[in-house]
Amino acid sequence: HPQSDNSKKKEIYTNLPVGVDAMIRLISTKPLHVSPGSSGKSSPQAKPGANSAKIDTPFSVPKKTTPTFLPTPATTRLEATGARPSSPSDQVLPLHSSSLASAPQTPDCDPAIIATSKIQAQHEALSKRYAQADQGTPLQIVVIPSKSVGSPIDGHALHVEQRYLWEALAQRESNSEIIFVLSKPIADDVLNYTLAHCDNPEELRSRLSFVVLNDPRSLPIEKKLLSSKKGLADLQARVQPERALIHAFASGQKIHDLGEVLGTPVEGPRSPELDYWGTKSGGRKLFTDAGLTCFDGANDLHSRRDLVQALLETIERNPTAQRAVVKMNESVSGRGNAVFNIPQFDPNTSLTEKHRLIEAEIDRLDFPGCSLENFDNDLAEVGCVIELFAEGEFVEELTGMFFIHTDGRVEALATHGQFTNEKMAYQGGSFPAPSPFRASVQDATFKVGQELAKRGVVGYFGVDYLAVSKTKDSAAADFNLFPLEINLRQVGSTHGLQIAKAVTDAEYCPNTHVLKTKDGTQIHYWVSDHVMDDDANLKGIKWSALEKILRDANLLYNPKTHTGLVFHNISALDDTGKIGVTAIATTAEDAERTFRQAGTFLKSL
Repeated sequence: HPQSDNSKKKEIYTNLPVGVDAMIRLISTKPLHVSPGSSGKSSPQAKPGANSAKIDTPFSVPKKTTPTFLPTPATTRLEATGARPSSPSDQVLPLHSSSLASAPQTPDCDPAIIATSKIQAQHEALSKRYAQADQGTPLQIVVIPSKSVGSPIDGHALHVEQRYLWEALAQRESNSEIIFVLSKPIADDVLNYTLAHCDNPEELRSRLSFVVLNDPRSLPIEKKLLSSKKGLADLQARVQPERALIHAFASGQKIHDLGEVLGTPVEGPRSPELDYWGTKSGGRKLFTDAGLTCFDGANDLHSRRDLVQALLETIERNPTAQRAVVKMNESVSGRGNAVFNIPQFDPNTSLTEKHRLIEAEIDRLDFPGCSLENFDNDLAEVGCVIELFAEGEFVEELTGMFFIHTDGRVEALATHGQFTNEKMAYQGGSFPAPSPFRASVQDATFKVGQELAKRGVVGYFGVDYLAVSKTKDSAAADFNLFPLEINLRQVGSTHGLQIAKAVTDAEYCPNTHVLKTKDGTQIHYWVSDHVMDDDANLKGIKWSALEKILRDANLLYNPKTHTGLVFHNISALDDTGKIGVTAIATTAEDAERTFRQAGTFLKSL
């Protein structure tokens, strides 16, 4: 894990934009050679653009071409990390002959995957919207705060919808109109509090409108919208397809169905084949292609028999291992993960007895928020992976957050430390990741982004990691970084990053891995929907009253000092007594202290 030397080298994250016509010409010619070009413009939704770069090609590429996905050339460079990725071959691979539309559940793909005409059309429509924004055309951003990512939708998800008001804050300096779709109305005092964090809340409010479904059912909001004649008609009447763009937490099939109904593109082209790379099995395969080392285990297990055999083989390869983890292929926030306690075998244990002992432990698996009643059916439908449990004196949970542009650029947005509960369920994150791990996490996530871009993925993605070392004292100099999973969507810390950027006007610096304001002040934060203990709640307290209490206690964010608390999920107070927070400060120590102070203070009320 080489350390960066920022004084000697500044390098730029890049990937290769290239048109279909150019690729066809290249197949019969010599290998491609490229040289770095100038940095590209930022996309309309306030995604950073200065942290990534385009590549000049030796041939003419039409201005509005859809990227086709080639191996990354050997001249690809990293930004200010002091280490290059292991470069794939710069030979152009042959076209893949089979249709992606009919690919099996586990794609058997070349490293160079040619996008289907449907995905290419999605890329073209999305690129057109970004070009319109660059030319000053006011867009319509349709925000669908979907939470339908492989885990049950509960009542709290209705309140989580409202934390995506950061999408409005992200448009504070644009001329775009923002249309929010929500399951239930948002209270005026909550809306006013959120918008007050920008310089001109009245102007931003004039560009913001809501389509409210008044539907409290525990279903994904896009499913409720598509089944609501009134809600859908209301949205259709407002949307102007020629300038509209859908933003969603996760752009699944229902989101794309909605896009087709509205006649507008979705940020994040999708197909069943692309979605595969966001599953646990697809992630492990892609990590291998990216040159990363996973925990020992097995992928694409779709029956109990497969699971038992895979566990047995993994145990035999690792006779001293004590635990493994079973992960359902599609899950979020740690739901769908369960610890498997490895049974002890002696030299005389028969194969039949080994199978019986493993089966018995499978029946004891405890999946957060799920039951074992439908385990076999879920296993057959979505599959799972197994991995050895991280055993070490010191284990750090980490994540890298990136964005892939339609021209193939892979852009670093942030690195985070993560904290989970005893059942491995995500509880929150801290920015930036601890200093010994930032460069390694950013480098590894960039390699993953290159592989995803080749396959046609566009939009937000995140990669979770574990850094394992023998002792905490030696972690900075001696650790192994293991990738765990890919999230082809916004991640649990996305809103924290965007809130912190909005209220501080800071930008991410990939060469130093920190947020900096215009005057050079570093910004740190902790973000969580679980700022209080599970047994504590504020049910019955109105936000207007709580806001006054917090203001009187001098806990709310102060733009003069860049320190304090910014709250989200505020509407959950009435139903669940819970609330979310982003604790912002100018040092890592103060950000943690501010976060913990918030939990103690709220619990005391």
